[in-house]
Formats: sequence, C-alpha cells, structure tokens
Amino acid sequence: MAVSHGGIINAILAGVIGTPDLFWFNPGYTSVSRVEKLRSGRVVVHSANETGHLLGSRP
Repeated sequence: MAVSHGGIINAILAGVIGTPDLFWFNPGYTSVSRVEKLRSGRVVVHSANETGHLLGSRP
C-alpha cells in the first residue's frame, strides 16, 4: 500500500498501462487506485479513482 498525491498516481498508472504521454485524470480526495503485480510478473490496474468507501459518510 502507498499513499500519494495525484501527480504520482497518474505517473504510476501511465507506466502500468504503457501510455507514451503522461496519463492524466483528477483523482478524488481519498480515492483509491489499485494496481497488482501478478505471479507472472505482469502488472495490471484493477481500478482507478474508487470512491465507494466514502458513500457511508455522505448525507
């Protein structure tokens, strides 16, 4: 697990999906992006910008 600012999150996700330019989206505050290294060595993005964990705190 790692905690980071949006620019680093974007750089990591861009590297994983192999985009030639910087991948850019606006991560929500306290959002979760999940990346996994598989046993084969391949790295995949499971999700980006998840905010479902925040639903319980909304009115």
